[in-house]
Amino acid sequence: MNINGESENKYFAKRIILFIGVILIFFMIKIRWFDGDKERWKTIVETDGKGYYAYLPAIFIYQDLQYDFIVEAEASIYGIGRAQKRLLANGQPGNKYFVGVAVLLTPFFLTAWFVSKITGHGSSGYNMIFFSSVAAAAIFYLLVALLYLRKLLLLLGSKEKWIGVVLLLLVFATNSFWYVLYEPSMSHIYSFAAVSAFLFFIKSYEIQKKTHQLICAAAALAIITLIRPVNVMIVLGVPFLSGSFENFLILLNTIFKNKKAMLFGIIIYSALVFIQPYIYYLTSGDFFKWPYADEGFDFKHPHFWDGLFSYRKGLFIYTPIMFIAFLFIIPYFKKSMFAALGYIISFIVFIWVITSWSSWSYGGAFSLRPVLEFYPLLIIPMAVGLNNLKKRYKIILIVFLFLPLTGFCLFQTYQYEKHILSYDEMNKEKYWKVFLKSDRHLKAVAYPPKQETISRDSIISQKIIQYDFDNDAQNAYNTFEYFSGGHSLKLDKQLEYSSTFASTYSELKNEDISYVEVSLMAKKIDEENEATLIISFEYPNGQIFRYDNYPIGLLINTDSWEKINFSVKIPTMGEKDIMKIYVWNKSNFPLYIDNMRIELFKVKK
Repeated sequence: MNINGESENKYFAKRIILFIGVILIFFMIKIRWFDGDKERWKTIVETDGKGYYAYLPAIFIYQDLQYDFIVEAEASIYGIGRAQKRLLANGQPGNKYFVGVAVLLTPFFLTAWFVSKITGHGSSGYNMIFFSSVAAAAIFYLLVALLYLRKLLLLLGSKEKWIGVVLLLLVFATNSFWYVLYEPSMSHIYSFAAVSAFLFFIKSYEIQKKTHQLICAAAALAIITLIRPVNVMIVLGVPFLSGSFENFLILLNTIFKNKKAMLFGIIIYSALVFIQPYIYYLTSGDFFKWPYADEGFDFKHPHFWDGLFSYRKGLFIYTPIMFIAFLFIIPYFKKSMFAALGYIISFIVFIWVITSWSSWSYGGAFSLRPVLEFYPLLIIPMAVGLNNLKKRYKIILIVFLFLPLTGFCLFQTYQYEKHILSYDEMNKEKYWKVFLKSDRHLKAVAYPPKQETISRDSIISQKIIQYDFDNDAQNAYNTFEYFSGGHSLKLDKQLEYSSTFASTYSELKNEDISYVEVSLMAKKIDEENEATLIISFEYPNGQIFRYDNYPIGLLINTDSWEKINFSVKIPTMGEKDIMKIYVWNKSNFPLYIDNMRIELFKVKK
């Protein structure tokens, strides 16, 4: 073994990283282009990722930080019904998401821009080439993270064979696999890479005391801040990383003595972090903004135990390998009480802060997603502790524990991708009903229609909107399958969305509307159909705050017309909030709808 702690097989972990890269590239290509849906590349940039990505076309192509271009640009990909204006918390044009992901995506975006132009695909920023560059970036930064983590673990004395095992677990036994392949535009993989780099450079500086290492650590910390400012709390893990109180004091003393390195580090950090307030200034004339309107932290009331053990998003429920990793801190108490307490305290603070957010479950998420960026620190006790396994039976026991936990996490990833696990509404009853099951019809367990019945005796008046699809000769209206009148609406990949009924709350309030009921006739010709009737309630910026749906494709029989009835009570809304009603068929298999009827009810108080 050399001075860095490498074994004779010094390239084992590197080969594992190469293997991981090949697997991820294979699955990315398969999922996005060869999985029965040739347009799945459009979902590479989705949800929050739209906001992270929007900085790039706004700055490089349109020079428009008011985002006047965004609706037309997004409509070219997602359709007009899902395009939305970028807004700050106060309703001004802007972008509430932080700029760090866009900074890391920049070289990939510029490459895509060049390739798109020379291949004749245009330079709108919204086409398959641009979105594919985001998918490539996610894989690249995950591999960068693993390379830095390997180097860090070598500094800590871990052996190559165990480093390889730990890297495999981090990718395939956690939600990293989901966020690199299925939601590559989300921030977590990029934070994961920046945190790995920061930990490596700060540990390298502690050992070797080279000026450039501290400067690189400052730059990595700045990127961490730009991606998600709260993640700067990774510095709380430095005492644990030092290994002892004496080492930690030496590190601090070295930093403050090396005034040149410290000054350059502060300058680099400040210059990079200033990107965000400068963008706010260019957008609205103010350097500092709180971009999240009614969202924030409530540190007095965290959902600490929910974040770890709840069926809704519990880290240890959906990513159980991290519970095993946490247990590996126990031997540290004999080795270094300071390091062990440093780990425990930083872990508690991470979970406390994360689950203090006003939406502690973080909406659509597999496991407790904001913890992902802290895995490089949280996995260290396992990576180091595995070195101490000498007896063969212990090694065999650990390996046979890792294999089922990896398989279990991958299976739950599959369930989440197939919507058998709800994106945000799992509970104990639902969880055990679908436990280790893969039948697609179980989606109705995860997403049961929330019918709210209306007492007809309480109705004062009603307003009716009819869609019978008989009075329009557009190609979208089908003449081969219909319930009545000679026409129906065919929804498939050519036309995913039906006509959308939309009304602001001020319009509903003027008529004192409090319930809505939708009825329609529907027919599917394939069992795999995944069409959904949706009633959503959205803020003016397009963010959904309530989403009710009826899974038509799951709940009706094949080859027969069936009537659907779906009613909900209208929730508390702001004056400019919007109610939308539409049918969405995202599958390749057609759904025919006819005689769609929307009834808006005014009822007795």
